Amino acid sequence: MNGMTIAKARDLQVDDVLVNPTGQEFRVHRLRTVGRGIRVYWLPEGGREKFFTAAPEALLRVRHPLRH
Repeated sequence: MNGMTIAKARDLQVDDVLVNPTGQEFRVHRLRTVGRGIRVYWLPEGGREKFFTAAPEALLRVRHPLRH
């Protein structure tokens, strides 16, 4: 089962799925620390890699994939 949680940006992991207010989902492709922030990269379908930078304390809606 995939659970939706509220997580801090510092707790994100590759393959987590971010969910925006309209319900669109974005799978985290890679993470990088930039200064005091965390740069979160994702790959849109058929497009170039995109990113945003979040404060480590920023709260995000995350759907975690099954991990074995």
